[in-house]
Order: sequence, then C-alpha cells, then structure tokens
Amino acid sequence: MTTMTPLAETLPLTGDAATKLDGMGVVRGALAEVRLGNAEFHAYLAQLIREAKQSVDDYVIPEGRPDPYDPEILRAYATANRNGVRTRTLISPEHLTLVQQTYDPNFEINAFLQKFPHIRVVGKVHAPFTVLDGKRVLLNVKDPLEPDEYIISVCVWDRELAALLTNKFEVLWASGKSAV
Repeated sequence: MTTMTPLAETLPLTGDAATKLDGMGVVRGALAEVRLGNAEFHAYLAQLIREAKQSVDDYVIPEGRPDPYDPEILRAYATANRNGVRTRTLISPEHLTLVQQTYDPNFEINAFLQKFPHIRVVGKVHAPFTVLDGKRVLLNVKDPLEPDEYIISVCVWDRELAALLTNKFEVLWASGKSAV
C-alpha cells in the first residue's frame, strides 16, 4: 500500500489549462488527488483526519460489513481530537451499530452517543462526503461489483465546494440526534 502525503496547498493551473477550462463554461479549475482501492481509501482517510488542523465534518456510510480498517480510522479520530481538531460525524443508527458491534457485541447506541457528543445519527446518509479544514472534500465511490467496499476516493482541494458541503452538513447536523 502506497499512501502519499497530500499536498499542502492548492496549486494554480498553468495558463493553457486555465484557458481550456474557461472555455468549458461552468467547469472550474481545482486540484484533485485520486486513490484507488479500499485499502488506499482507508489509509488516505486516516491520514487526512490525523493531519487535519481545524475541522473534520464526516457524513459517512461505512462499508456494508465489518471492516478491518475501522480501528485505524478510529485512532485517527482520537489523534485529531487530542490535537484540538473539531470533529463531527453524521451516520445512520444502523451503520453506527454495525461498526461498533464489531468491537463490542453488547453495544448500546444511546450510551455511546452520550459518551461521544461529536457523533450524531440521522435517518439515512444519502451521499457521503468528508470536509477537512474547510478546504478539502473527500468523495468516495462504491465498487459496483462489490457495493460493500469503496473502490475510488477523490480528494478535491476547492474552498467553494468545501463551503457548499459544509453548509449542507450544518443543516444535517442541526437535525441530527444524540439519541434514538
């Protein structure tokens, strides 16, 4: 598994590329990094969470089965929280239970939600995304042949896209529940 360090800043497009994009109408130039495969997706997500400086807003659909990568993601969240990063996660009750029962067969969702106020549940997650530090957005694509796994993740460096999805997340967060 080869996980590269994400770029530290958005880079300008060359003049030729910018001119070509300008001629395409609504297309804007943005920097994107692509990771292929489930293992790369998870390693990259954990890295992005660990390296966040201010915030991680995660509207999440986990894989449809217990996942061997979850412990690394949970450790990354613990690191971010220790570093003072504001983390917020929205997840469906069914998915939260699926993930947590992997570690605790006696998992009780309401006790868990009381212990972790940065996690709220929503009825259903429709289109998962993660916004990091208000400038990066991680989008994931499920494998059409194995829909319990993600096959592609794309991290887009675009403050406007991050702001749009953060605004959507705020609405969802306000309606999220700390108990079911």
